[in-house]
Amino acid sequence: MLRVEPYAVPPVVKVNGTPYVRVGTVTQRANEAQLRRLEERRPIHHQPFDTRPCDADGITGSQRQSVARATRAFEQLAAAIVSRLDTLQAESSG
Repeated sequence: MLRVEPYAVPPVVKVNGTPYVRVGTVTQRANEAQLRRLEERRPIHHQPFDTRPCDADGITGSQRQSVARATRAFEQLAAAIVSRLDTLQAESSG
């Protein structure tokens, strides 16, 4: 015999960017309160990886160096983009 239990935290289903939730026997567009309540109930290990807190103790020295290198590269890229945009703006207004 197979027994199926409902999931403790139902997923938020989005169609064309609009979130829907199941309320009783009806599927309806989710309001802000429903989305907030679902998010509060979701265990931290089921959160998207980029919203979870980072466990700094679990990061090795080489991983820290990789993150630092990537951060520096990103900052340099962002600075280059801002500089180029400033140049284009100056050219177009001058």
